[in-house]
Parts: sequence; C-alpha cells; structure tokens
Amino acid sequence: EMPDAMESMLLAVASANAVLGVSFVSALRRKGAPYVPTARKKLDALFEAGGLLSATSTVWPRPGPIMREMRLIDLGSGDGSVIRAACRTGGFGQATGCEINPALVAVSRALSVGRPREAFVLRSLWHMDVSKAHVVIVYGIPPIMDRLGRKLEAELRDGAIVVSNAYPLRHLGAPLVVHPVRTPLWSPDVSSELYVYRLRKQDLDPATHYAGARAGYKPRH
Repeated sequence: EMPDAMESMLLAVASANAVLGVSFVSALRRKGAPYVPTARKKLDALFEAGGLLSATSTVWPRPGPIMREMRLIDLGSGDGSVIRAACRTGGFGQATGCEINPALVAVSRALSVGRPREAFVLRSLWHMDVSKAHVVIVYGIPPIMDRLGRKLEAELRDGAIVVSNAYPLRHLGAPLVVHPVRTPLWSPDVSSELYVYRLRKQDLDPATHYAGARAGYKPRH
C-alpha cells in the first residue's frame, strides 16, 4: 500500500488541478461533472460487508453473484477511490474508471500500481462502452442526468446495477433502493442519497427504450 502521506499529497495535487481545470470546464459545457472526492462513508455503504454492492446485498438477483467475476465501471472516476474500494473491499474481479481529466487519471494509476484488476482510461463518459459492465457507478449533476439515463438504458445489459450518488436517474424508473448517507460537515461530498437501480429492459416502455432512447441519446456529442 502507498503511505497515507503520499496518497494525500497526490490527491491534493489532483484536486487543485481539477478545481481549476478540466472537470469544471466539462461541467460548464454539460459534458460531465466537476471532481468531488467520494466520501469514505459512501464507499463503506457500497462495498463494506452488508453494503449495497456486497455479495449478500438484496439488490442482486438470487442466488447472489460471484464477486470475482463481476465487472464494475465508474463514469467520472476522479481520484479512483471507487475503483480501489470496489476491488480491495468489495472483491470485484475487475473495476474500470473512466475520467476526462488527465491529472486525475495519472493519480489514479499511480495509486493502483501493481493491481491489474484496477484500470483507468482517459475518456469522456459519453464515449465509454458500458455494455459489458455488471455495475455502473455515476456521480453526475442535474443537467446531464436525463441524457446519462438514456445512455445507460441503451447500452447496459438486462439486470445490470446502476448506483447514482446524490441525483436520481429518472429515465431508469423507480429505484430498487434509496439509501441516505450522512457525511461529515466538512466533506465536499455532502450528505445525500445513493440511488440503486436494476435494469429490467422488459419492464421499460418499448417506445421509450427502442425509439426514445436511440433518438435522445447521442453518444458522440
């Protein structure tokens, strides 16, 4: 493991870059969301024993999954904390972070050296193929949530799990779980809900799924 002091230094450098640079420009252009480090309490709520994405969670169809066979994608992975927690705490077999900020990708890769199950790609979330993912994590902002919901509906396999931090993905229907998480007052990742969805394409309105989704989702823009 990398010493905490080194990790803190790398994250501080990445945070400064992100606040002043790429991620806020992306947010202003409605291409993504600004970088906010995910609170430890939210990571624990997802990946610790009994968490929303643990092997025993009720979000999975029965019988539960074999975690080492599960693939997770984080759209807008920031400093990579979700990817590290997914593999090291949650036991996921493969976790990939998609991030548009090159400084944050560099930091994430540095913190995952020697861990081939943890991968990071420098790419817009709109150009990320999520079709093979069992789980997708998103931390978006309101202006992009409808378009993001259409992308996920169009690309994800039936039965895939989507977790959205803070904002619902109304295009995916009613969530399976809405889990409130209280974070410390000083945390930039404020207290909010985690919305958990399981994609059931047969339950979605065919006009929305086959026509509306393709018409509304433009993956190359």
